[in-house]
Amino acid sequence: MSKEVTSVESLAFLPHAIEPHWDNVWARRLAGFPVNIVYGTRIEGAGRAYATYVFDPGTFVENERSRQMRYCSSIESDFSLLVVLHREGRIETFKYHGSELICEACAPDFRTAMIHTTAGGLAPGEPGHCL
Repeated sequence: MSKEVTSVESLAFLPHAIEPHWDNVWARRLAGFPVNIVYGTRIEGAGRAYATYVFDPGTFVENERSRQMRYCSSIESDFSLLVVLHREGRIETFKYHGSELICEACAPDFRTAMIHTTAGGLAPGEPGHCL
C-alpha cells in the first residue's frame, strides 16, 4: 500500500518496497520492488484523481545484471509499467500506453526512483479514480 503525501500544490504517493519476509513464495524474489505504484494529479474543477498499478509476478524476469517486472493498471486499460532493479542498486521505470513509451525515470535508490517515477502524475487519457 502507498502512503499519500499532499500539499497545496502537489499530490504524490510513495510506495513501500516488497520485503523478503512477507511470504515464502514470491517475496524473496520480488524483494525491493514497489508493492504498488500510484500516480496522482489535480484536475482543474474536478479535484484530485489517481491511478494505481499493481505488480504481476508472472512477468518477473531475472538475469545476472537485473531483475524486472511489469505492473498493470487496477482499471482495465492499455497503460502499464516496467520496473527494472539493477544489481548495483539503480532503479529504472518505464510507463507505456500500449507499446508506446510515454515516460521513464531512473535513480540510484528506491525512494528517489519512486519520486521521479510518480512526479509527472497521470498521463493524458490514463484512466483513474477520483478522490
